[in-house]
Amino acid sequence: MPRWTLIGTPIGMMAGIYLAEFGSRGWLAPATRFINDILLSAPSIVVGLFVYEVYVIHTRHFPPGPGRWRSADRHPVVIRTTENHAAPGAGQPARGGGRAGRAQWR
Repeated sequence: MPRWTLIGTPIGMMAGIYLAEFGSRGWLAPATRFINDILLSAPSIVVGLFVYEVYVIHTRHFPPGPGRWRSADRHPVVIRTTENHAAPGAGQPARGGGRAGRAQWR
């Protein structure tokens, strides 16, 4: 399983950086965010049952390497975290308080 984590984490980080840097233009960023939001909101057991229904019942055998799914299950979390931290203005404390509900002082 660590092998798939080592492969999947950089992919998730690259997707998060792409969304942070180029997320306001093009069709790929909104589609990626939409799919990422769906994967973040769906419990892994529901997705696992869906894969079981679609793949295992029709092929009558389990897919090789269940660790691959556990690695792919982490992608949405890595993408969202990387996008939030790489977004412009994420490291500016003066603006950060305003986003948290602090009153404007200027």
